[in-house]
Amino acid sequence: LVGDMFSDEAFVYGGSDWSDAMEFVGMFQSGFYYAANQGPEAIEAFVEEELPEMLQFLKIPTTVMAFRIENQENAALQMDALEGLLRLGAGSSPEAKPFLAGLVREDFTDGQSLTFTIDETMFNLEMFDGEEKAYDLVMSILKGRKISIGLGIKAGMLIVASGENPKLISEFGAPESSLLNHETLAVLKESAPSDLRSVSFVSSEFRQAGWQANFDGYFER
Repeated sequence: LVGDMFSDEAFVYGGSDWSDAMEFVGMFQSGFYYAANQGPEAIEAFVEEELPEMLQFLKIPTTVMAFRIENQENAALQMDALEGLLRLGAGSSPEAKPFLAGLVREDFTDGQSLTFTIDETMFNLEMFDGEEKAYDLVMSILKGRKISIGLGIKAGMLIVASGENPKLISEFGAPESSLLNHETLAVLKESAPSDLRSVSFVSSEFRQAGWQANFDGYFER
């Protein structure tokens, strides 16, 4: 299966929420480095006071990796085996059993997916052995959001996806707009597609977010 994955077309896609994620990283780095320069007490204050406030701006960025495969039937069989192993292993472990509800299989006309999603309802203080600070931090991260990672087969491609949308794989291939229609890619349409070996595209919003992540936070303190 691995050989099949890398024998043809492959791509990596990041959603527009990567820009928000980059800005959060910059905000976190700036705050943490500033606290680190002040000493251990400042770091503790940052984690307990500033970080929970920052987490409301946290975005789990949409990321999709896809590999065109020739033998979709073989991939489906291996996905079925993986699902069986996960359900058997989690079902036999008292600690993992509560998370089984987050493992969802979806079948569609041209493939299937297996997605694991976590949210704040799946955790309780007992799981953290009474460590309230650790529990509160996890709750701050998960508050109002779902975090999903999925594996699927669709349209002759093996797809790995992560983000805050549990339906990423089932919605794959049905975008509201196409990158191919972006005006900056017109030059590619005029070229011979058979001559292309790789294409990279970064939006202006992402470039701006990268600048802000690296520099903006340093001028605020």
